Amino acid sequence: MKAHFLHASLIVLAVSGSTGLASGQQAQEPPAPARPWDGETAIRVYARGGVGVSGDVRARSDTTQIGAGVAPSWNAALGVEIPLAHAFSVGFEARASSWSASVPGTMSIDQSMLLEISAVPRFRNPWSLSTGEHFSVGVALPIGPTLSFLHENNQTDVLAMIGAHDGMGMGMHVGALAEIQAFVLPRFGITFDVGYLHHFLWHPSAIAGQRDVQIDFGQMVMRIGVIVAL
Repeated sequence: MKAHFLHASLIVLAVSGSTGLASGQQAQEPPAPARPWDGETAIRVYARGGVGVSGDVRARSDTTQIGAGVAPSWNAALGVEIPLAHAFSVGFEARASSWSASVPGTMSIDQSMLLEISAVPRFRNPWSLSTGEHFSVGVALPIGPTLSFLHENNQTDVLAMIGAHDGMGMGMHVGALAEIQAFVLPRFGITFDVGYLHHFLWHPSAIAGQRDVQIDFGQMVMRIGVIVAL
């Protein structure tokens, strides 16, 4: 009986010692290393400025439709891009634009403002160099609401006759842009895009009983700016 008791005690001591040794080894294991920063998939913020060129504007009422060419315009934007996968990201952009159009006797729009917020899905192809620089080419598809501030500076032309007048209107926009991001430093780079943006605007008619005046126009846009990877 005494021999069995000693044998059992030795087994318990051996198991306890092994468990304590394993616990000590586990406690001494270093923590897993943090995931290294990756510029290709880092969140980035940007600021861009640019111009719009070419394009036509059309205005419609219940009974009349008129059109004109759009003068060169300017725009400025702030945005953020969040990569969800190596080849896809989502972003948000706030943009201000100024535009105008003039055809004597038909449509006279002085410098008018657009304020827009866009959701921007992007399909992208990023790559890196061993020295830390990284790049991306892709296609962005902005879409969202528009706030329009129309300045109709000639109340005797056809645009005024169909009910359009100075004031605020609502609308939306949609576009497609090809873009390049070139990070010449790991966290700082230059961004450029070119493409097409179209705007659909509705302004309350000054003529009682008529529906809103619809104004829509599109332009080719070119923008350049700076971008920072967080």
